[in-house]
Order: sequence, then C-alpha cells, then structure tokens
Amino acid sequence: MSEIALPKTFRQLLGQTLSADFRKEVVETLLTDKEAKPAAQEALGTIAALRKMRPQTISTLGRPERMSLFLTSLGQPAMETSAMQALQVWFLRKGRPLMAQMLDSWKIPHDNGELADDAQLPALSADQVRDAATEAAKSHPKSAVTAYVAYNHLAPSAEGWEESFGTVLAELLAGN
Repeated sequence: MSEIALPKTFRQLLGQTLSADFRKEVVETLLTDKEAKPAAQEALGTIAALRKMRPQTISTLGRPERMSLFLTSLGQPAMETSAMQALQVWFLRKGRPLMAQMLDSWKIPHDNGELADDAQLPALSADQVRDAATEAAKSHPKSAVTAYVAYNHLAPSAEGWEESFGTVLAELLAGN
C-alpha cells in the first residue's frame, strides 16, 4: 500500500484534499456569510492582486465566477490565510454539531462546539480520534469529518494532536 500524502497547508486541504462539492460549500459559505464579509473581501482582494485585476472587477462577477476564482487561486501561497478563514467560517456556521459531537466524545468542555479561550486540551491518542471520527461519520458527511480531522492536524491545539490526527487523517484519505 502506498503512503497517503497528507496536506501540509490549509490551501492543500481546501484545494486538493477535500471533495469538490465540499470545497464549493466551504467557499460559498465564506463568500455569503454576512459576519464573514471582511474575510471574504480580504480573500477577493488577494485574488485580485494575484490575478492583476481590479477588486471592483471581481465584485461585479457572479457568485459562481468568484467561487471559481477562489478555488483556482488556492495554489498560491498568498491564499493560505483565506483558505484557513474559509474553513473556520464553515465550521462556525455549519459544522458546530460535528465539532460538538467530536469534542463531547473526547470529554472536552465546549459551548456548542466552541472552546473557551483558556480551555485545557488533553493529549489525544489516534484511537480516541479514530473512534470519534467513526461515530461522527454516522451522522455527518465524511468530507466534513475529514475536514475537521485535517484542520486539527494542521493547527494542533495540544501536544501530540498533530501525530494522532495525522494518523487518522491518513486512514480517512485512504478510505479505511
């Protein structure tokens, strides 16, 4: 069996690792969420600079065209923050039940999937992550579960998370 290449950046996660339908949903959530308007404008400004376009030109495009520009620009290093913010907005707007379920399974206190700023996070084993992901996949789309595991792999909150989440992410990407 060949080894699965894990995403090393949020750009890779959003642009290559996740399913096309889920990518579109994540980007659309960022571009349409009223509270995320500053992040969406920043992302579109970055795209305009990368494409040597005027921001006003991008703002006149329809949503499908803006989404396409966003998705096709993800290969650029300048899009790293925008990719991370798009995932954060999706988790906060649509992924709270998934986050809450996973955090509950790890017995980590939260408020509707959101951690307190001073939350003490335990080290998690790959078995704990795997069990939570398997259970979550019964009631949530696999792409959303994969995105949450990958997000925690890329932005580890506690010591050891990168390794345990990375192990389970490789299994999810291999289809196990």
